[in-house]
Amino acid sequence: MTASPIDFFKSFYYTNTYLPPVDLSNEAIEQDLLSTTNPEVAEKAQELISQDEVQEILSAPFTYDPAEFKTRGETLKRHNFKLLSLKPALENGVVKGLHPYYSVVEHNDLPGWIIKAGGTRVKNDDFIAGPMNNRNEIGFFTEEDGLLRIAMAKRMRETAAKINFELIIPEKKFVSYKNSETITNPMEKYCVVCEKLDLYSQEETIEEFKKMTPDVQRETAKKICQFIKESGFTDASLHNIRLTKEGKKFAIVDTEPSGLLVSNQISSRGKHPSSVEKCARIGLFALLASSSKPENRTRHVGPIQVNTVTYKPAKGLEPFYNQVKEEYTTACSPKLDKWKIGLSIAIPVIPAVLLVVSIAKSIFAFYVLLAASVRNVQQKKNQGHIVLNKNQVHLSLKDNSQHQKKAQQLTKLYYQQIEGVPYNNPNMVIA
Repeated sequence: MTASPIDFFKSFYYTNTYLPPVDLSNEAIEQDLLSTTNPEVAEKAQELISQDEVQEILSAPFTYDPAEFKTRGETLKRHNFKLLSLKPALENGVVKGLHPYYSVVEHNDLPGWIIKAGGTRVKNDDFIAGPMNNRNEIGFFTEEDGLLRIAMAKRMRETAAKINFELIIPEKKFVSYKNSETITNPMEKYCVVCEKLDLYSQEETIEEFKKMTPDVQRETAKKICQFIKESGFTDASLHNIRLTKEGKKFAIVDTEPSGLLVSNQISSRGKHPSSVEKCARIGLFALLASSSKPENRTRHVGPIQVNTVTYKPAKGLEPFYNQVKEEYTTACSPKLDKWKIGLSIAIPVIPAVLLVVSIAKSIFAFYVLLAASVRNVQQKKNQGHIVLNKNQVHLSLKDNSQHQKKAQQLTKLYYQQIEGVPYNNPNMVIA
């Protein structure tokens, strides 16, 4: 099932807000170097990341191949780094749990700080599905997403101040590798160093929520939802929104923009950011899903295994969940642009042209999705089944199979075609 002509037609009249590109030139980055505010810590961090094997790993494009990221992680552990990140690993197209990942690390010689790799987040020939919702919208990572954490952190601080939300965003700064003056690619030149906070885990944060009265749960949910809508925070699950152990204040763990921001270099190549409104919808759904108890049901359609997920409130979080559900439902009815509507009334030929374009786009999207499905079946016909609709599944095009590679290229093309066209996904149900 794909977006209908009516879905495409309505999308032409939605109000969308896009943010200007971020400057990642050396001159701009110098303003956010850790060495300007904390030279001693910067020197130690630079020493740690500039070890030959460590620099090679942290500056290289990310890999999502389980065997390869395990090898990189083992190398970092030999240098006494502790791996802090987890990623889902795919085997034959099926998610096989979460595994330690090498992109976020800490070291005993750098107490109170975390190092986040600045390498290319996703290469041009990869399709990486980030946070998603039940409206068939996905947050797309860009090559420079890791470095854009700092700009997103600034946006979050400004948003929190604007809406009077007491929120802790850890300090984040750039650190360059030693002898990197001649390197022009910022992903190969910088890491991000982040202040470490003493936080409750996701499970502990949820337990603290459960101790709140129903009214406080609802008010808390309203404030968090307002922040998500204003900032466009995409990966806004309770994995990334935690409580501090001291003072029980809200804090943000990760600030990757997931497509909300792009660099000026990417923008100059014709790639544009996702709208604030789209990212907010994805973020609200992430918050909803993380405060729920999902129920999974599996059915087979020929060789394809289809998962249907029903989201219901977790026990003790009903007021919080129901408030988020209300906010999300409202956000899923995008505001219409009155100027566009007025122009269409004044010039009747405009809606007629848009209707024709909408029909063409819908037909094209349908055939792209169909072609991707056929390629997937061809790839998996000797492997029993494939899995659809996994949330935040990372897919890599490094598979040698041409069917798999083509399927993922087509899937990427499909999501590009429906960008800004939210429509219902019947396999992800909100109760």
